[in-house]
Amino acid sequence: LPDVSEALVRLVRNDQSKETLDELVRTLYIRERRYGAQMTLVELGEDAASRVIELINDKDRAVAQAAHEILVLIGEPALPYLWVAYGDSSNLERRNAALNIFRDIPTRLIKDTLISYLTFDPSQSEASEKVSMALSLLLVRVRDEATLALSEQEMVPALLDYVQAQGEKRSSMRAIASLLILTTSSATKAGVMKHIVRQLYKYPQDQGVLMHLLLLLGSEVERDLLNILHSTNTPLELRAEVISTLSLLDASPAVSDEMSDYVSSLGSHDVTDAQSNTLNREDLVLSLRALGGLLASGQYDIQRLIDLRRQSDDGSPEHELYSVLLGVRYNPLVREIADELENEREARQEEKEQNQKHIDELKEEISRMLSKYTSRESQIGQILEENQRLKSRISFLEQQILRLQRPPLQNSNTKLTKP
Repeated sequence: LPDVSEALVRLVRNDQSKETLDELVRTLYIRERRYGAQMTLVELGEDAASRVIELINDKDRAVAQAAHEILVLIGEPALPYLWVAYGDSSNLERRNAALNIFRDIPTRLIKDTLISYLTFDPSQSEASEKVSMALSLLLVRVRDEATLALSEQEMVPALLDYVQAQGEKRSSMRAIASLLILTTSSATKAGVMKHIVRQLYKYPQDQGVLMHLLLLLGSEVERDLLNILHSTNTPLELRAEVISTLSLLDASPAVSDEMSDYVSSLGSHDVTDAQSNTLNREDLVLSLRALGGLLASGQYDIQRLIDLRRQSDDGSPEHELYSVLLGVRYNPLVREIADELENEREARQEEKEQNQKHIDELKEEISRMLSKYTSRESQIGQILEENQRLKSRISFLEQQILRLQRPPLQNSNTKLTKP
């Protein structure tokens, strides 16, 4: 049977009149030969799709079912014909049949084609039709997949992968626009958000475009972003992006206060010191992201900064930060203080030199006085010694006088001797 099918495919493709193809299509009405005709028509792909599409709502339900199965197996080449049938508003039965066939085509067979249609070159004449088809069919597929388990959904992850790969290109912006259209219902928005969170963890270092998409989704993404921020498994790069996005959102008061806390901690992350650790640097990254987001979003406007400055303690890091943000320049003040300190230092140095000179003079005076005192002390010693000798002489003389004043002893031969 495969050999016969292959021969028929070659025959159809060589038959310019398409009579062989017509005969194959007619064979679908013959139950005994229907399976072989189906196999051949599937092999013919797009060549067969243009004819088989006419049978999707045939009165013979077996033929209509055979057409359904053929177009499902043909897959991507059948999309343009299914789109035409789906757009036939005058024939509801045919429209529903085309939609059911599309739903039965596996996502893996059509996702790349739908994305390529979505990003079709606008300079080409059929671009508008391709984009319309892609948006409509994408919406159908995403809504259908929303009822499946997250791991079984394929269309949204494919779109996100494309956005991630294309970055800021125009085609990526169209894909983002389609995702925004897909989030018009709460059910699809929840699914898209879950896939975005998965994508964020998949590529934590390159999330600029997806973060822009989150901003466009509004404050409803706040809870998911907070879960990412507070998770211990979130890498630094992703936490920084999440803080930037939360700071830009019109978030709840609790989230705004948390972002303000990151800003308030800026003064405790000095990384200019060679001893600063990695943790300080990481915390500083997060604090700066929060500050940038709050400023960019307008939440930190002039009045808010004035209020924060007034509420902070004078001389605190927060007060200094808000002052700088309000345009207060500290360099001139620091320079003026430095000049005053230098002048004071020079004055104190001159005073010190004068005091030292006076001290040296006093030391010399003390030295002279000590020398003079030593000299006088020596003189006093000599005088005291002389005085002692004189006292001894006086005492001797007084004794001699006493002797002389006594009456002389009779018959005594004692003679006075000169001392």
